[in-house]
Amino acid sequence: MPPGPDTSDGVSRREPFRAGWTGALSIGLFVYILFAILMIFVNGTGGPVSEVFNLYCDAPACITAAILAAVAARRATAPAVRRTWWYLTAAISVYTLGNLQNSTYWLFGIDPFPSFGDVFFMGFYPLLFAAILNVLRAADVRVQWGRLALDATILMLGFGAFFWFFVIAPTSAADRDPDIVKYVLTQSYIALNCIMLLAFGVLLMHAGGGPIHRRTLVLLTIGFSAMFLADIVWALSKVTGTYFPGGLSDAIYLTCYGWLIAAAREHLRSAPAMRRSPSALGSVLIQGMPYVAMLASFLVLVYLEGRSPASPGNSMTVVIFVLTLLVMLRQTVLSRDDALLRERRAVGIVEARYASLIKNASDVIMIVDIDGRLRFASPAAERTFGIHPDDLVGRNLLDLWSESNGERLAAFLAEIAATSGRTIGPFEVVVDTDDRRSALECVGSNLLDDPAIAGLALNFRDVSERKGLEEQLRQLAFHDPLTLLANRSLFRNRVEHALALAQRSQQLVAVMFLDLDNFKNVNDSLGHAAGDRLLQAAAQRLIKSTRPSDTVARLGGDEFAILLEGINRVGDVEPLAAAITQSFNSPLLLDGSETPMAASIGVAFSQPGDDTEQLLRNADIAMYNAKAAGKARFVVFHPRMQEQLRDRLRLEEDIHRALERDEFFLEFQPVIDLTHRELLGVEALVRWNHPKHGLVMPSAFIPIAEESG
Repeated sequence: MPPGPDTSDGVSRREPFRAGWTGALSIGLFVYILFAILMIFVNGTGGPVSEVFNLYCDAPACITAAILAAVAARRATAPAVRRTWWYLTAAISVYTLGNLQNSTYWLFGIDPFPSFGDVFFMGFYPLLFAAILNVLRAADVRVQWGRLALDATILMLGFGAFFWFFVIAPTSAADRDPDIVKYVLTQSYIALNCIMLLAFGVLLMHAGGGPIHRRTLVLLTIGFSAMFLADIVWALSKVTGTYFPGGLSDAIYLTCYGWLIAAAREHLRSAPAMRRSPSALGSVLIQGMPYVAMLASFLVLVYLEGRSPASPGNSMTVVIFVLTLLVMLRQTVLSRDDALLRERRAVGIVEARYASLIKNASDVIMIVDIDGRLRFASPAAERTFGIHPDDLVGRNLLDLWSESNGERLAAFLAEIAATSGRTIGPFEVVVDTDDRRSALECVGSNLLDDPAIAGLALNFRDVSERKGLEEQLRQLAFHDPLTLLANRSLFRNRVEHALALAQRSQQLVAVMFLDLDNFKNVNDSLGHAAGDRLLQAAAQRLIKSTRPSDTVARLGGDEFAILLEGINRVGDVEPLAAAITQSFNSPLLLDGSETPMAASIGVAFSQPGDDTEQLLRNADIAMYNAKAAGKARFVVFHPRMQEQLRDRLRLEEDIHRALERDEFFLEFQPVIDLTHRELLGVEALVRWNHPKHGLVMPSAFIPIAEESG
């Protein structure tokens, strides 16, 4: 869908043909105005132009100006702009009616001054003044009425003195008409025109930021200034008795309507993108009007001094003194306002920066009262809590969580309220929305003493991703990556906790060590990938054979361990050990062939005073006894196994020393064929003459020697 018309300037964008007919009408009137002015100067006092043309030459321009002003009013969307153009339409219309009546009077040879037409002319000024006030009120930037009054006073004193001494006073002195009504009307027109000129000067200085562009205001000012100048010329010609229809004042009137038409067209056609800021020179000229007014007062003083050197005019000296004070005051006010404006801009930039940061921040920023009532929530609250920030304001923050979390949060808020000068936290809490669960981390500061906040500032950060990564790291740190079982570190930790708990509950803890029989053969024959699959299958069989409360771990290689807690007697474990042993009797299908599986299991039970290391060592000893007993079975640890192990270790050490001490010797056993009574050979038998145990038979030390290398 295409974007709607831009109406930020108060002008509705209509169809192209509408803009076309107003443009054609304007161009046609401009040509007509130039033609009429030319004919007026050609005609003079008795040229070929008819009397009717002299009288009604400005009527088409008047009517066109009123029509275009009405079009501008109808197309305006902003109420203030619409009212302004309707005031201008009414002002131009009553002025046109007055002109038409005067022209009709002249057509019949009647001097229309004074007449009913003066009612229209007098009604023109309040309508125009209302338009000026409406423009000032409609300005985008709030008009500072104090500055406006100051500038108006400066213009009134400076230009007022100029108009008085150069326009009003000479006209009043030259007016010899005994008709008091004519005299009052003439002087009123001149005075009102001077006042309106001053009003337009104030308008240009203070309404440049309004919805009616400054170029339009400049064109309106030029147009109405030409009208006021024409009125002054007309008044002077009436006073001197030199007025005739089609004279200089009528030519100036025609020029005035041209400027008014141009102003209406400018407002109708200028889109915001086309509008440029006023030039630096234009701004200097407009804002320099008070200084021009002061210069005008100096010209009056020079004029008075030249006219009467002995008495240069004490009144003007006072006026200039007052003007000087007012201009100095204005400069002080401008300096103060400029400083305030720069400060506001700096504050605005900072506020905009912080607003943008808060708007785009992923963290949720909240301001709450001590009791938890929310006063502000940043836009990120909707992403985190699934609730629009506006809907959160006024609610109690504690209601967003369950009762347990709410109690913890209330304690956290109380801690923040009781602390000042530092940040409290972090406080961790979980929030559930419609589509996900989020882990949040909150820190808070006590800003109750800050008048801009006057509450507790909370910062919620979504740490769900971090928590997920921490959980993954924890999984990697305490679990075997191949089988996903607990690793040696986690298993030892669980055994420590189980032993501590068993001492308090007077129960037993059992540990099983399990080693896969002949696993090396699978690795060597089928490869490590097949060996990994066998380990994974072994892990699954262990999980299926144990209880949910048991801890199954892979200690490394083909060694596994099982922790059993809550054991009341030794007999409770043996059926489980038998079941695990039985589960490994079924072969595993690897690479299309059945691979036999078997496991040797050692079982150890906790004894009073046993620590983790002792219990694990006992289970390991029992497992090696199971292997020594023929594999594929389980053996429960007995204390004598430890003594046997020590004997074995001592014997292994003695074997190494026996080689150095030449304690091994050979005995020869003859082999005789009894049938033929012949000597077939001699069997050499190794013997060990142990210095402590005496003669040690081969069956006692050869298996140990083979295992130890």
